[in-house]
Amino acid sequence: MENMEKKYTSNVYDGELVETTSVLGVTVKSILGLSIVSVIIIAFLAKGTILFQGWSGIFLMIVSMVVYTMTFRMLQKDRGDLINFGIWLVNVIFTGLLAGSASVSIIFLTIKYSNNFEIMNMVQTIVPLAFGITLLIAISGIIVLPIIKTKNFQNSKTFKVVGMVIMVTMLGYGIISMISFIASLMGFNAMYDAVVGTMFNGGPVAIGFAGILLLFSAFMYVSILLGVRDGIGKEPKHFEYLASALLVNAIVNIFLDVLRLLLQLFASND
Repeated sequence: MENMEKKYTSNVYDGELVETTSVLGVTVKSILGLSIVSVIIIAFLAKGTILFQGWSGIFLMIVSMVVYTMTFRMLQKDRGDLINFGIWLVNVIFTGLLAGSASVSIIFLTIKYSNNFEIMNMVQTIVPLAFGITLLIAISGIIVLPIIKTKNFQNSKTFKVVGMVIMVTMLGYGIISMISFIASLMGFNAMYDAVVGTMFNGGPVAIGFAGILLLFSAFMYVSILLGVRDGIGKEPKHFEYLASALLVNAIVNIFLDVLRLLLQLFASND
């Protein structure tokens, strides 16, 4: 019995018996990370701060994304508990900065292109609602995880086709949005307003696209959950930092897309 218990708490790597990833470790780190990100997002919403504006905003966004990506890569190797925690903390903080600025941008763009200024009075209701729905989606993903594993959805043709369609849609929108944004900085505002306005005016296209984004985020969240689940009791202990960082990122993306969808729905009722 003792050996069977050790199987889920330790494993052999490079000839040494090391402690492995646990559900408790990933859960605690994920909750802590989400708490930090939530505080940062609320601070941004309270002050209405948008970090990425103009050419300086593009530069700042590029730097932020580089740091953000590098921390994910650095978490793949064990560098000692203190350094692992420091890298993880930087990743979480940058997640909060990016998400906080994005939250304010989503609200601002919706108000601008829907011409529904009543949204300002509804933000205090919409944001808590978005947090609540995000929590429900996150918990639902955990609840259905055993079913998904049993039916092997991750390797099914349907799962892969749906994932590919959503990712291609996201990539296309990302490219068009970036081109439009750069064009606006050069004085070609009509293209930017046409593209971004369609996505934030509370119309059928804006609502439908917000729904697709939410499906994509939920899809990625489930995929990450499956990967984390496979690493429990198998991967070394430091994997908990990477796993929790990925889960925090996935849940934050769900929040942003829920917020966006709610705003488009409220804007459509003008």
